[in-house]
Amino acid sequence: MNEVDPKSTSRALAFELWMQAPMPMVTLMKTLDVTLLGRLSRKRSYKFNVPFCRCTGTAAEFLERLQREIRKL
Repeated sequence: MNEVDPKSTSRALAFELWMQAPMPMVTLMKTLDVTLLGRLSRKRSYKFNVPFCRCTGTAAEFLERLQREIRKL
């Protein structure tokens, strides 16, 4: 088994950003009710991650815009 330094990999930047995220993915998985997304993905024959990524991306954009507006005040 080889030991890998995370800072020397191609995903180092992604890992660093993930570690600094204000809301880690574990929290999202525990606080979101994704029942309706599951039904939608089955009904439209999507993989589950398609509507899930769309919803989390939209929520992240909204929060980012909200934070910018708050900073202006």
